[in-house]
Amino acid sequence: MAPARSIQLAVLLAVTAVAACTKPPPPPPPPPPPPEFSGELAFGHLERLASLGPRVSSTDGSEAARAFIREQLEVLGLEVFEQSDAVQLDLEGEVRSVSLTNLVAVVPGESTDLVVLAAPFDSQSFEDFEFVGANDGASGAALLLELARVFTQRPLHYTTWLVFLDGDSPPLPELAGEERYLGSRILVGELVEQERLDSVRILVYFNQVADAELGVARDLRSHRRFRDAFFEAARRQGHEDAFPPQAALESPGGGHLVFIAARMRRVVVVTDDRFGGDDAPGIHSHTEQDDVAHCSPESLETVGRVSEAALRDISATLAKIDRFARRPQPPALEDSGSATDEMEAAQPKVGDDEEAAEGDAQQDAQASEAEETPADVPDEAQPSF
Repeated sequence: MAPARSIQLAVLLAVTAVAACTKPPPPPPPPPPPPEFSGELAFGHLERLASLGPRVSSTDGSEAARAFIREQLEVLGLEVFEQSDAVQLDLEGEVRSVSLTNLVAVVPGESTDLVVLAAPFDSQSFEDFEFVGANDGASGAALLLELARVFTQRPLHYTTWLVFLDGDSPPLPELAGEERYLGSRILVGELVEQERLDSVRILVYFNQVADAELGVARDLRSHRRFRDAFFEAARRQGHEDAFPPQAALESPGGGHLVFIAARMRRVVVVTDDRFGGDDAPGIHSHTEQDDVAHCSPESLETVGRVSEAALRDISATLAKIDRFARRPQPPALEDSGSATDEMEAAQPKVGDDEEAAEGDAQQDAQASEAEETPADVPDEAQPSF
């Protein structure tokens, strides 16, 4: 019996030794991210930005937010560059300098013309409480980060700039309601300096897009056809409650006003200017209640999926116009009879870009805009800053 027990013990020890030396199988890889816009992923970005606390320009919080955004964009393999400026602010005779730095991520497209998607990532400065700006300041940036992932997988026809704006909220408490949209001004200045302003086919400005009681404003100043493309995409997806097509026209504030002031008409703002479902600006606006608890991943997903669909529709339409504009025109007939006149009359009027091709449509849009504008809406003058 003793030899048998010795053999069994030896076998057991050998098996134990082999098991100890054998590595456990590696854990399964994480599931790939979904191909469509994910509200959960966007909400994770919002939570991270809000966790940094206030992100007032020229502070450690702002720098930490910029570092996080850059890291997320570079993980996607995107080219990222900065737009920086030092802005001199006059505080009743005392000049203060504030350093601002936008981040721009580039998703190449077939065309070098630009689709520009912009959102602030900073938060406003308040003296009497800590304002994290989860909805006003973080939500648009979180949305852009997730759109960057989606468009990296399936780019638009046009090169896409995703611009994270620094300084669109007043950077000092003393400037509340005065100096704002500084990041947007830097972006406009860079586009003008590079002579690329005319190459922007559409600019969309996102902010306050995570309200749990989402209701996107129908902006009076936005390009009518482009704005309506967003509301039509929402209708197709069953989100008319979040993008109410029959809502009264409004004039929410935002950095988009800087671009309109620079005489860009191809501008759309996507924003909910009733944070908390009350009258504008909403019961949570510019309070301590602008926190993660009052934001919703479902709202981010709604805005993200509607925006992706609308941008793909707009991009495809503009690409068709471009192809038609490049199509060689048939040679003129030698005789000058009525058939020639009819052919010439039938030729569409196509200019250098879609602005010329849509000239008549734009006039119709402006006329329709005037018809649907209530009498008590102030005259739509160019905003001044």
